[in-house]
Amino acid sequence: MRELLAVLLSVLALAGCNAAPRVGDTLTLHGTLVLKGNAPRTTPVLVRSDTEQWELQQVQDATATALQNRKVRASGIVGRTPQQGLLPVLRVTALAPQP
Repeated sequence: MRELLAVLLSVLALAGCNAAPRVGDTLTLHGTLVLKGNAPRTTPVLVRSDTEQWELQQVQDATATALQNRKVRASGIVGRTPQQGLLPVLRVTALAPQP
């Protein structure tokens, strides 16, 4: 009985970790920073996979340009969750290149 309870608690804990982020949540994401759009109106986007991209807000243009097409770690607060036709938004508080 204790083993069954331990397994159930583990499953519930893992399920909670995979919950979709909500507005206001703090996240750290890893991926490749790309610039979408045309100058002077480019938007930094973190590409995590073929199906997951995040718009990065509050990133200086010079920083985004310097880190373009590089692997980065971005930490910040969720500003918008995925919506029809719109990327989710991460308001960046820390951005660093990854090896």
